[in-house]
Amino acid sequence: MKRRILGEGLSTPQYAVIALWALNLGIIFYIWTTSSLSLLSGGVGGVLLALGRLVGLLVAYFALVQFMLLGRVLWIERPFGLDRLALVHRYNGYATFFALLLHSSLIVLAYSINSGTNYFQQYLVLIQQFPYVWMAVIAQFLFILVVATSAYIVRRHLKFETWYWVHLLVYAAIVLAFFHQFALGGSLN
Repeated sequence: MKRRILGEGLSTPQYAVIALWALNLGIIFYIWTTSSLSLLSGGVGGVLLALGRLVGLLVAYFALVQFMLLGRVLWIERPFGLDRLALVHRYNGYATFFALLLHSSLIVLAYSINSGTNYFQQYLVLIQQFPYVWMAVIAQFLFILVVATSAYIVRRHLKFETWYWVHLLVYAAIVLAFFHQFALGGSLN
């Protein structure tokens, strides 16, 4: 039997929460179009950079949504229930993780194409010469660590305390990633 994420029908409070989520997503696309849409006419490197920026904005949004989903926010938890929110949290976590990997790959590839260097050399240049990128790399590693250990924790049914401490690494990752977003994020400048 197929499990539905949101159930059969939606109540008014559920529609309100989903509408707020969609409104925020629309704002992200608006920010991206006003700051990065022009890059789409700049060749392959420009297209990749524009897409990398969009995915970067989505990573930040999806990560913040993760906190809201299981943060015991009453106006979200009451209409949906914790079991449904946990399921959405799981899928949103996958989306966040893969978008994070895609964001960094697109950005490095865009700069690599635009500078005419190979991907791995460009990766090192970004870490060494661009402000706060080294912190973003550490943040990405922490996110990967949280995802990997969470999958392990779910499978092995480790103690709640272990799960809790592993998830605290996300806060460190958010703080580390924050600095590069404002120093380099063309959509946020």
